[in-house]
Amino acid sequence: MIMKRSGRWGVRVGLLLGVVLLSGCDFLFSPGEFKPHVYLNWKSEDTATTMQVHYHTQGAFVESAVYYDTESRGGDASLYRFKATGTRYTWPGTERAVHHVELKDLVPGQPYYFITGDATSGFTPERKFKTLNPDSPRLRIANGGDMGTGELYGKITEIAASYSPDVALLGGDIAYEDGNPQRTRLWDQWLDVWTSKMVTPEGFTVPMILAIGNHETNLLKSFSERKIKAPFYYSLFDQNSDERSFFVRKLTRDSTLFVLDTAHLYAPFGKQREWLVDAMEKNKSVRTKLAMYHAGIYPSHRSYYNPHNMLGRLSWLKIFDHFKLSMALEHHDHTMKRTKYLRDGKVVAAGEGTLYLGDGAWGKRGRDIHRDSWYLDRAEEFTHFWLLDLEDSQIAAQAIDEKGQVFDTHAMPRISASAWKQIRIPRFVNDSREVRQQIEQNQELRPYLELLKGE
Repeated sequence: MIMKRSGRWGVRVGLLLGVVLLSGCDFLFSPGEFKPHVYLNWKSEDTATTMQVHYHTQGAFVESAVYYDTESRGGDASLYRFKATGTRYTWPGTERAVHHVELKDLVPGQPYYFITGDATSGFTPERKFKTLNPDSPRLRIANGGDMGTGELYGKITEIAASYSPDVALLGGDIAYEDGNPQRTRLWDQWLDVWTSKMVTPEGFTVPMILAIGNHETNLLKSFSERKIKAPFYYSLFDQNSDERSFFVRKLTRDSTLFVLDTAHLYAPFGKQREWLVDAMEKNKSVRTKLAMYHAGIYPSHRSYYNPHNMLGRLSWLKIFDHFKLSMALEHHDHTMKRTKYLRDGKVVAAGEGTLYLGDGAWGKRGRDIHRDSWYLDRAEEFTHFWLLDLEDSQIAAQAIDEKGQVFDTHAMPRISASAWKQIRIPRFVNDSREVRQQIEQNQELRPYLELLKGE
């Protein structure tokens, strides 16, 4: 991504901007349809004692600041007991600054009231959020992807918020700007709906965790300069201290989320695969493991033998099975799907394998499906989102459409905490070299080796 920033990074981006402009490409950002756009996510894997606040300003400002408290202060900055400052990115060609402020040392499960801004740029109206509680008997998740900015996206978002989710897991293809900095208006439209409608009946702004999809990236072959290839994904959400588009988030004391990149910025079989093995190893004692990514391993619209889907299975399936992944959240196909329980490429009994839910369509109309695939339990052509309740004995899943109707339910059993303690997962035997060789020998998969550049 190209944006103003001090230090060596800013010089490097400035040089890259010059190269891009000399090549005839206009990589300046359009001004968009400015609004303050206050929204939430996390920069740390700790979701219980941190929260990251984002907001936008146009024109002059003094600092990137959030004022917050455990009680409402009515928007009067002088009354809030706590203040945090952060960083900001200014989009080239505009006066738009995107501010990122991480709040730390928060209390788990505690409501916080906050405002953003300063006396020069102005303060935003008071909002409130709640940190995740690692010991809560239930964690409620709204999940989906492939959203866009149309009427359906607004309807689904409003319905999802009405269920009071604790967190939204978004699986890529968000605003469909295709990594084009001239399409700022699409993100302004998407954020306008999100910030106004993704507020619970209790008044809480719902934080989000985002995976990257193909429509967050452009066609520039700049895999070593990922902030240019996915300018909005990085500048709007700042989910990592480095450029990685894969990371871990702790959801509760005994559940962890692994967010992955299905060959949009990083190869699934390169540095990311090494990281995934290490992250799974560090979390192998965690009872419930969820993975979220864009392009599915078990598709419901595209062919099972689509190269992108084959790449995911080859890169990750052995790891998922070895470390007993509980559930995978897939997207990209614009359908609703729920697989059977799967392990080692076979159907197994409930609780003995991974359940794969998908496939996007939080705002996009459904596509044709292939119901006769051996791994599918149910598939439909419905616009929807998934509502997931992580409880002690199960994960209750509901697929809900744009009319608010529940058209699929499923209860995935969770192994008891005592039984889980008796399970010993051996160390994973690293087979990355063999995976790389298989990709090199496959004519359809070989082009993905290009992703390794810059790793």
